[in-house]
Amino acid sequence: MALMVLSFGLLTVALMQIHAMRGTSQGRHLSTASMIAREQLEQMGRVPFSELNNKAWGESEAWMQGLGLTRGDVSVVIDQPDSGLQVERVYNVDWQISDVVPQNLDLKNVEVSVTWLDQNSANTRSFSLATLVVNNKR
Repeated sequence: MALMVLSFGLLTVALMQIHAMRGTSQGRHLSTASMIAREQLEQMGRVPFSELNNKAWGESEAWMQGLGLTRGDVSVVIDQPDSGLQVERVYNVDWQISDVVPQNLDLKNVEVSVTWLDQNSANTRSFSLATLVVNNKR
């Protein structure tokens, strides 16, 4: 009887450990997606307001590449001690730029979306950040 209770307890601890590791992995990927989106929005601060044309999801403009802004796949590489550099995860980055109110020519809504495939459930996960950009040159 005592052996059965002990084995049940050990099995429960093992299952909790698996769930904790999965949660840590998901949290790490969410933090990475957040960092990528935040860096992209910080780069957006360099763009003159006059160049912020409305852009739907999936569209790209030449000035984006010149500023280091990314649209498409971003690979996160990790250094494994025994096997060297390896791609851990590929994140897809996309942008949307739109007028907040059609009559308000001094305000743009900029949104960055980062998506990735969750390896544990084969579901697509996403993280989005948005900011308002004001034309302060008027």
